[in-house]
Amino acid sequence: MSVADYKRALQAAQRELQQAVGQRDQLNLRIVQLHQTIRGLSVRCAMEERNQAVHRAESCAPTVTEMIRAILRMNQRPMSTAEVRDALWASGFDLGQYSNPLGLIGTTLERMAATEDVIKLPGRPANYQWFEWRD
Repeated sequence: MSVADYKRALQAAQRELQQAVGQRDQLNLRIVQLHQTIRGLSVRCAMEERNQAVHRAESCAPTVTEMIRAILRMNQRPMSTAEVRDALWASGFDLGQYSNPLGLIGTTLERMAATEDVIKLPGRPANYQWFEWRD
């Protein structure tokens, strides 16, 4: 083999190396893209499973009315709208989903006073109490 043959072989090897490095760079780029896609999809899968679990839990969660009824029954004393709100927060009930939780509680208490075993006591602020029927 002559020096010229070695030079041609060297140049061919350099071109092939350059092509291989270019292919490797393209593969590395694709690997990074796939890695990001997989991370994003796996988070989305986890979020979807979480969302399904939350939805299942929320489907059997008590309503605001049911929680207010329970709070009034358990406290067995007159409570203002703000005290009921605080008791709901303390119980872990999520009032953050409502734009005006105090208004919601006040409206619910008024409705309960008109239709259920809740007594609205006179005064400002109004207080509400569970009325225990006795035989």
